[in-house]
Amino acid sequence: MRKRGAALVLTAAVACNLAGCGGTAATKNETTKSDTAQSETTKEAGAQTEESKSEAAQTPAEGEVVIKYWYPWGGDSETWDLWRIEEFEKNNPGIKVEATYVPPDAGITNGKLMAAIASGNVPDVICAPNLLTYPMAAQGAFEDVSAAMEKLGRSRDDYQPSVQSLMDIDGAWYIMPMETDTQMLFINNEKAAAAGLDVSNPPKSISELDEWADKMTVKEGDDYTTMGFIPWIDGAETDVYNQAWYFGAQIYEDGKINLTDPDLVEMMNWQRKYAEKYNPEKIKSFASGFGGAFSPDHAFFTGKVAMTMNGNWFNNAIRQYVPDMDYTVVPMVVSDSHPELYGGSVLGVNTYCVPKGAKNIDAAARFVDYIANAYIADDNNKTWYSTPTRKDVIDELTLVKENDERYSVIKNMVFNEHSNTPALCSIRSVMGQELISVRDKCLYEDKDPEPLLTDLQGRMEKELQNTQ
Repeated sequence: MRKRGAALVLTAAVACNLAGCGGTAATKNETTKSDTAQSETTKEAGAQTEESKSEAAQTPAEGEVVIKYWYPWGGDSETWDLWRIEEFEKNNPGIKVEATYVPPDAGITNGKLMAAIASGNVPDVICAPNLLTYPMAAQGAFEDVSAAMEKLGRSRDDYQPSVQSLMDIDGAWYIMPMETDTQMLFINNEKAAAAGLDVSNPPKSISELDEWADKMTVKEGDDYTTMGFIPWIDGAETDVYNQAWYFGAQIYEDGKINLTDPDLVEMMNWQRKYAEKYNPEKIKSFASGFGGAFSPDHAFFTGKVAMTMNGNWFNNAIRQYVPDMDYTVVPMVVSDSHPELYGGSVLGVNTYCVPKGAKNIDAAARFVDYIANAYIADDNNKTWYSTPTRKDVIDELTLVKENDERYSVIKNMVFNEHSNTPALCSIRSVMGQELISVRDKCLYEDKDPEPLLTDLQGRMEKELQNTQ
């Protein structure tokens, strides 16, 4: 359990750690849902910026409570979020929600939230990924909602076991998890068949994945036309923690950093071997024209990459851009040394928090609890294949009732006993950026990861001590 000091520290170092220095760590939902939500078309369709929303701020009626809510998305996701607000207000008379669009993550990485907390003019509730909210919670940036949730009849046991660690910091409940995202392996069935591979018996270990990748890689002359697998794109591009988890690495445990974990070194060397085998510059050139996850030019859609690790939301991208594609989703492969992890997943969690100094804690908690109900969660589940965190909601989902094959894989991964979010600590963001730097040196400079990680260990220990 992560310990924190009693006082909220709003120093420049903390702001850097939680905001700009850790910016891309927010992108676990990386090139994900927000890619669609933030398209130029949908932004022009009317995302309500902080400035425009403030002009239309609601004037509360006598006895009415108005909660200020900062949300991070535009486009279709904004439309859905505003519908949720309408449903809440309709069924909770006396409480109104003043919603403000604050990209990219409710003001965390651009410093708006920290500035609001420092000034005392704070929103009552925000929505952002756990990769960003947990470090802030660990440093005391949010209110404890334990009493508010208790009034609603909620306890931590109402939630999936895999997210309960987010909800207990020194016994306080700062984070309200809404839905989870998983990482999995996507396989192009046509490419697999052409290579003589059977997708009904997919790879489960790293060594099996390597064999499949080799067979599915196609080269014409000196140039690749199809890569079987590229370990450092998509779900691993901006988050080393993801693949480190599948190797069994314990980067942070019991309050201590362990960047010299042999499993982390093994993961770095595995990626390094891919670079050596296939030539990192050739791969870089090959990958230079790849589109993002929500782009018709994504390498998996065009057949340039036969397998990739990505999140459950990628199913929606496939449905949009290549609806006739024949593909399979299975749990991501794991290290040969840790077969027990197969079937589990790294989890990204969409979370809600009440910033320090908020005036309407009870009403904010009621809002978050209400929008977690099954009839509201169902549309999001059908679109993004995310999994609600509340246990009572799961069986009410349409995809569950219809026994959707792909969602069954995802749901089982979420409920796997090993699934969790790794490296939950106050310096997760900045440490993640440093790990990407180490990874890239291994790939493009052929550096040995062990001394680089040993050096990083010392620097991150000091960083962690400073935040404590």
